[in-house]
Amino acid sequence: MAWRTGFGAAVRAAKVTPGSTVAVFGIGGVGVNAIQGARIAGASKIIACDLKPQNLDIVKTFGATHTVNVGDGDTVEALKDLTGGFGVHFAIDCTGNTNAASTAWQGTRRGGTTVVIGAFNPKKELVLPAGGFHRVGKTLKGSFYGDVHPFRDFPIIAQLYLDGKFQLDELVLSRIGLDQINDAFDSFHDSVSINVGRTVVEF
Repeated sequence: MAWRTGFGAAVRAAKVTPGSTVAVFGIGGVGVNAIQGARIAGASKIIACDLKPQNLDIVKTFGATHTVNVGDGDTVEALKDLTGGFGVHFAIDCTGNTNAASTAWQGTRRGGTTVVIGAFNPKKELVLPAGGFHRVGKTLKGSFYGDVHPFRDFPIIAQLYLDGKFQLDELVLSRIGLDQINDAFDSFHDSVSINVGRTVVEF
């Protein structure tokens, strides 16, 4: 469930604090809800990082205050430019891409936290800069389903939805029949397809 994983990544795993700065890498179904979680947690600056311009446009309606296209220039420098040269307090990687996770780490300020929520290819390696590593005091954290506990967190999310603070209806990109399911799978790999949300199969 992308909505619980993304929400949990920000609220439970990263423990985003009011007034903090947050970068979210990978603005798909999980990333957009990490942005919602950061907004609900009171982050002052929420930076969406993705390759797709169409995703970056839409995600502003879910709470992103700034966007960075990771295909344009130096993403780490862009994050530092948006945070007074320091980097973000919290970075959340939802891509499953080790290069993106490394960039998220480098874009996190000293004492900050980088949370990896995406599933890596087990044959890949995560490479981090070793210079000054012992001085930065940063935390790199893996998270399984956003560290969410259903009995504790589902009622909270449901109430946030009922109160109009958590957008669920807007996450439905389209409703299709079972005969169209392959088209929905194909859209995940389409470089121009909007994937901020999920397709619902109606029986």
